[in-house]
Amino acid sequence: MTIFNHNHTSNVDIDNRQKFVSYYPLALIIFGTALNLLNFSILWRPAFRDTHKRPTIHYMRTIAIFDILMLYGWNFDHFLYGAYGFTLSGYSVPFCKIFSFWNYFTCQVSAWLRVFICLDRYLSLSYLHKTWFSQSKNVITIIMCIITIATIISIHILLFACHYNIDGSINCQARLYEIYPIWDYMHLALYNGVSFIMLLVFVEIVQFKNLKFNIVLCQ
Repeated sequence: MTIFNHNHTSNVDIDNRQKFVSYYPLALIIFGTALNLLNFSILWRPAFRDTHKRPTIHYMRTIAIFDILMLYGWNFDHFLYGAYGFTLSGYSVPFCKIFSFWNYFTCQVSAWLRVFICLDRYLSLSYLHKTWFSQSKNVITIIMCIITIATIISIHILLFACHYNIDGSINCQARLYEIYPIWDYMHLALYNGVSFIMLLVFVEIVQFKNLKFNIVLCQ
């Protein structure tokens, strides 16, 4: 009887953990979407509409959009797999191509938009006049360039990744070459490594300049 109760308790614990793992991504999608939509709506209020005065608003609005788009990639697949036993990326070859591209593309764009926000902040503190990077129309150009470059970097997934095996199952690799795990390492470098280092450098420089400025004011 004790063994039965122990096994029953263990099964319940495993089931609860599985439910948490399944529904946590869904909760992340719901709350993340709601909060980013709130953020996006705030950035369109009258106080933030003068993008010529505050060109970084363009970055922030775009980040809010891409942060929403990011939520519907891996998170949605994790939820579907845990709750229903399938994923959209494994549903068909077109879905596999689109979702695989989507997961990498949105993350990279979001990361590099943050880098350029920090760069803009650094330039604003370093120069008394507005630089080319701080012009509203040029910020839009930079955003479009980031999106375009991220598309070019990951476009090979749309073109070559995912095909049907002989048994009808979907293979996420390309027929001509092996995408994974090499592409995961490259994505890690682009999304986390290089962008994080640059962001950290700019943030530290900005903080140092702010500290130096405050010290001068106090003297």
